[in-house]
Amino acid sequence: MRLRLAAIVWAVLALGSTGTLAAQRAPRPRQLAHGNAAGQHAQLDQHAQLEQRLRQRLGAVVRQRLHLSDEQFRKLAVTNRKYERQRRALVQQETQVRKALRAEISSGSQADQQHVADLMNQLVTVQQQRLALLSQEQEELATFLTPVQRAQYVAIEEQIRRRVEQLRQQQIDGGEADTVRGRGRRPRR
Repeated sequence: MRLRLAAIVWAVLALGSTGTLAAQRAPRPRQLAHGNAAGQHAQLDQHAQLEQRLRQRLGAVVRQRLHLSDEQFRKLAVTNRKYERQRRALVQQETQVRKALRAEISSGSQADQQHVADLMNQLVTVQQQRLALLSQEQEELATFLTPVQRAQYVAIEEQIRRRVEQLRQQQIDGGEADTVRGRGRRPRR
């Protein structure tokens, strides 16, 4: 959830947001009262509210950049909602397959060749499904966006994806650095 929020924050800032988001920051997860269900619920509500505000700001930036009419903007929001759930499911599926693949390959010569082959087939299938979903979404966008608007929208989405990937990599690299320094080690049992 934090990574998704960070990606949205970055997108708003990178796309030319003029408003300040500092006043809208939610407390970090460490600030949660451990074991306090009410505190956790309030934290989730704050995250949801922050995400909603950030999505609205991102929508305003996209609307301005693409010079969308009210009708185009409404249709874009509907289309995004329609495809977002499917896109998330496919991304989650791909992530799980890649993790399983890395785990199997890390076994070296002990790796189960058939399992690796099955995972590779699953990976290709998920990627094909993502391309099919992208194609469907583009067909729908073409019904109310001009080709230039669609191209600009794809560029904005690509910027966001790249930044999310950078944030993931920084998180991974930071976690590895902490482990090397002894901060990320798990206690021995």
